[in-house]
Amino acid sequence: MRLDQRLQLKAHEVAGRAFGGPSRLDPEMDQPMSAPETAHIDSLTIDCADPERLAGFWCALLGYERKRNFTASYRIGPSEDDHGPTLVLTPQDPGRKTGKNRLHLDLRPQDRDAFVARALCLGASRVAWAAEIEKWTVLADPEGNEFCVLQSAKDYVAFVAQRDAEQEFRVESNEEPHD
Repeated sequence: MRLDQRLQLKAHEVAGRAFGGPSRLDPEMDQPMSAPETAHIDSLTIDCADPERLAGFWCALLGYERKRNFTASYRIGPSEDDHGPTLVLTPQDPGRKTGKNRLHLDLRPQDRDAFVARALCLGASRVAWAAEIEKWTVLADPEGNEFCVLQSAKDYVAFVAQRDAEQEFRVESNEEPHD
């Protein structure tokens, strides 16, 4: 093997270790393979019958604004000073939704009760199957897409602290967990 090939192979081995992956050779070229392509999540897409109406609902509920878009879909997201995912509301045949969403949004408000009340005023509805859940509230947007309103950040921090204290007590007293 020539010196330049050895240097290239060594560079690939170092890069492979840096990326946490094995060093591999392309079997056809006997050359180092390039690092795999990666990506970030750009947006979440929600299929809907009336994208304009649903964009209005989600903008009002989340404080989002409409973003530039070049299709029949509506692209909405946080202002430049805020953070959160971009949503794309795209037209779909209204009769196609037949069951529970496989992907849904989990929202963590400052005050769950106030947020749920606001969502209901904006056109959301309660999901009947979820009435017994206490730690979060399951709602559906005006087209039936389910989303969860989680306990507030403050309540969640208190919940985690309580669970940690219980776990620490069990360890100190050699109790078996009762979860």
